[in-house]
Amino acid sequence: MNLPALPRKVLELLGLARRAGALALGAGQARLMLRRGQAHLVWVAADASPSQQAKVVLLAEARGIPVCWGGTRRDLGSAVGAGPVSALAVTDPGLARAIRECAHRKLQPEGRRPGPAEVAQGNAGT
Repeated sequence: MNLPALPRKVLELLGLARRAGALALGAGQARLMLRRGQAHLVWVAADASPSQQAKVVLLAEARGIPVCWGGTRRDLGSAVGAGPVSALAVTDPGLARAIRECAHRKLQPEGRRPGPAEVAQGNAGT
């Protein structure tokens, strides 16, 4: 799988969110923050399993929380000083906005992103 690298600024902002205590690591913690209404942005690794993607994306979309995609589990973990992670939730609204804006400007998807129904059915990436 040849995935494009995340822009340096996105990685730096994710690291800043971690240092600020405004980041939930992993799909389970991201889902917890979504359920509590504390997540302002969710980032999902492109190589996360379809079941992890579905669990996080469907809940985020149901709550109206933006979802960004990109990088590998290893990229995300390295950016925040952790092992590989499938998803991250940003709990600070200002950092979430900055990350989303940076990602929107810099990430150019090679194809369309999977919709929630495709993720739920395990057809993401096919």
